Amino acid sequence: MADVVAPVADEGRLESLDILRGMAVLGILAMNIVGFGLPWQAYNNPPAAGGADGINLLTYQIVSVGFEGTMRGIFSLLFGAGIVLLTSRMEQAGAGVRAADIHMRRMLWLMLAGFVHWSLLLWIGEILFAYSICGLLLFAFRHTRPRLQLAFAALLLTAATVDAISEYHHAVAAQPAAGEAAGEDWQELLAATRSDAEDRQMQRDWHEDSYVEAVAGQWEAAHYYQWIDLPHWLLTDVIPFMLIGMALLQLGVLQGHRPARIYWGMILGGYAIGLPL
Repeated sequence: MADVVAPVADEGRLESLDILRGMAVLGILAMNIVGFGLPWQAYNNPPAAGGADGINLLTYQIVSVGFEGTMRGIFSLLFGAGIVLLTSRMEQAGAGVRAADIHMRRMLWLMLAGFVHWSLLLWIGEILFAYSICGLLLFAFRHTRPRLQLAFAALLLTAATVDAISEYHHAVAAQPAAGEAAGEDWQELLAATRSDAEDRQMQRDWHEDSYVEAVAGQWEAAHYYQWIDLPHWLLTDVIPFMLIGMALLQLGVLQGHRPARIYWGMILGGYAIGLPL
């Protein structure tokens, strides 16, 4: 049984997955480095910090179009594919119920690492904690037919689109007319995209005071993001792409087993839809 759960030998690795994973991780770094060095509002609003002209604006545009969402989507896709790949290999080798045991333990260790990362290692944007939750839930879908996995993903992404449109109209409705006082909803929306002097100083203090003060100062914001914001994000972003990854692995797409015209069609179709949007 030891061989059943041993690490995959070099000749058994899928190079296409390793290359995609490396690209995604480096692309995520290009996004997260904004949060490492600037107030978090700079993610979506360059005038909030970092600058909105010249090379600063160009850098923001490149990251927003080429990396934001794209690299996280690829990473989510590969995470879902990894669930199918790991468990199917063990099940085919005769691991039986131990495949479930190993998968669950992996996700729980990942959850602990993610918790330590966002609570004690001071990275509010930690996502592995959320991924571990998805990994526990999606284990039940590993043998679902690819068409159903894609259908579930499409349904969730459609719901996410409707939700985003609803949020947009809520923001429009909250905007005060000329001469009117700004309401609480509008103030909250502004706080999510604009950083005043007090807020910038608070975020600097997180990184400039003692370690204990940094953990305590960042805790409320990190806790809110991980426990209030993320559950909504799991259903509208992470889980759909993990399901797509599961389907694409079962269809042989991620392994490079499909005809070249399939990949050209995905490239051209993806950019034809994505770039105009």
